[in-house]
Amino acid sequence: MFRFKQFSIRQENSGMKVGTDGVLIGAWVSPLNPKTILDIGSGTGLISLMMAQRFNKAKIYSIEINEDAALESSFNFNQSEWSNRLQSFHQSFLDFKTKQKFDLIVSNPPFFNGTTKPNSNKRKLARHDDSLHINELINKSGNLLNEDGIIALVLPFDQIDGIKKTIDNIPLYINRICLVKGSQDSQVKRVLMEISRKKQEVKEESLTIEHARHQYTDEYISICKDFYLHF
Repeated sequence: MFRFKQFSIRQENSGMKVGTDGVLIGAWVSPLNPKTILDIGSGTGLISLMMAQRFNKAKIYSIEINEDAALESSFNFNQSEWSNRLQSFHQSFLDFKTKQKFDLIVSNPPFFNGTTKPNSNKRKLARHDDSLHINELINKSGNLLNEDGIIALVLPFDQIDGIKKTIDNIPLYINRICLVKGSQDSQVKRVLMEISRKKQEVKEESLTIEHARHQYTDEYISICKDFYLHF
């Protein structure tokens, strides 16, 4: 059991455990007070629970293709104080049908596409894009987005150029971007991104997680302090 300040995550049966990527995107998303939120590839339900904590009027829909993870997220939702605002769906996002439009669509998607894959099928579903390519995710998300809504993603840094080409064809626009480094001397590893239907000046940010091993930067603590017990 992974314990946060206001909720806990059971994760024994899920292919992808609680990690920095999920916490970062959940904490970083702009405070726009959305009423409807869609969490794609929700795993244990971590990001959905963070959204429920941050946005107290939002209804959150959680989609997860792996049955064990979907059951685990349902358990985690039911143990939280926000269970009446959280709903879990066990299905592929590509098969998800709804007339609902969303103010916020958030995802820590499967993004590895190399030839080396985990032995565990659960982890493969969670981390590789065989079941959901990022282009498919963005295209369908664009169709489900409210006029003023945003799509928030955490992705590997080397996927930025491909994402820009994809959204140009829809069209959608990058409004906010944050380059994430593990330490001051390391390369940029991840990018946090907000995309919308509205073209505007891009807000560019950067974030370094640690000064040294387990010595976290003030900016990282500031972003995550409402969630981690030790902050």
